[in-house]
This record gives sequence, C-alpha cells and structure tokens, in this order.
Amino acid sequence: MESSGEKRTVYWEDHPGDASTDDEDVLAAPTPEEVEERQSQLFDDLGKMLREDYGLVWGPRGESGWYDFPGNGYGGESLLATYNSAAWTAEDVPEGPDAWRELLHAVDAVLIEHELGGLVLFHESSLYAEDEAWQGEEFERLGTNDPDQFWEWTAESSNGSQWVSVVLTDASKDPSGEAAESLREIDWPERSVQIDYGVTTVRQGQREEFQRAVQPFDGLAKPAGTHSD
Repeated sequence: MESSGEKRTVYWEDHPGDASTDDEDVLAAPTPEEVEERQSQLFDDLGKMLREDYGLVWGPRGESGWYDFPGNGYGGESLLATYNSAAWTAEDVPEGPDAWRELLHAVDAVLIEHELGGLVLFHESSLYAEDEAWQGEEFERLGTNDPDQFWEWTAESSNGSQWVSVVLTDASKDPSGEAAESLREIDWPERSVQIDYGVTTVRQGQREEFQRAVQPFDGLAKPAGTHSD
C-alpha cells in the first residue's frame, strides 16, 4: 500500500533483480565494463604489499568469469550478473596467529584505500557465534575450538554487492595430516595466502532497463524467494 493509502499491485516475478540482492547496491556497484580494471588495480596494490612487506609472490589459480543470474528468485528473469575473480594465491604464509592478524590488518588497509569494507574473520563473526552447528562443523574440520590453533582462517570484506575473501592456510598445523592430504588431492599448496574478489552488478547497457523495471517495487520490502532458480 502507498503512503497515500492507495493500493499498489506488483508481481514479483517481474522484478529485474534477485530476492536476496539489494537493488541500490547493484546500481552503486561498478559495471562489468569497470570491474576488471578495478580488480586489476586492487590486486596490483595487494600484490605489491605482499611482495614488499612479506616477500610473497602471487599469481592467479583457476579462471575468472561472469555468470548471469538464472532467475530472480520469484520465477522471473533477472538482469543481474556476478563476477568471480580467479583465486590469486601466494604459495607461502607467515608463521603463527599474530603474524596472520598482522597480515589481515595489512590487507585491510589496502581494501580501505579502495573503498571496500574491513575484513571480518568467520570465527569472529556474530553469525558464527550464534550458530552451534557451524561451530561443530569447524571443530570437526579443523580439529580444535581454539582459533590460534586453526590451520585455516577465512575472512571476508563486503561493500554493498562487492566482496573480497581472504583465506590463510597452513596445513602443517593439522596434526592428523588430513588437511595436507586433501590439499594435495586438488593440487593446492599446503601453505598459502588466497584472495578472491567478486561483485554482483548490472551491465551498462541494461542499467536504464533495470531502473525502469525496478521502479514499481520502490519502497517495498522484498519477500523471501519462491524459486531456487
């Protein structure tokens, strides 16, 4: 219902975005035409910091790519597209939890320079603190409840519909040897710093179409999605 008291009928299958994605965030995000240059500048600065401060040399593992949304979550089509970078990886990592925290602070400083949000460690997040099942899964995977003894830390930064993921790994900290074996099976280094960048956005040539299509839904709270797409 409008603030004037008049009723408004909308059909969510006509929404051009996605049930779980904020419309203003995707319009504020860099367009696909801008994304790869933005990522290149960000990773150049991260690579320089890793090289100069830690003696680490990194490069991409895997491939980057664009993925169009298969649907909007309500049974209709979506104009959104998501970019996932390759996993830029250095095949070593500083020793010990204090050094890991220092490294994350250094990454943080670069992200803030690029107007991205600060990193939050998964095991220090409110979601982790409130989710006993997640804690149990991590105990089974990592073999301890003490984060300083974890063989892997994962942290994430977000700003609207952009995100950066950082994974620090030292499989030698797993006394069972299972972590090292699992990494060897996928040809992944047993000690590494891995950083990925991603964004969900709207292509430049479709932004006006998106803005027109989303206008009838302005001010309405999105219902939960009805389709898994």
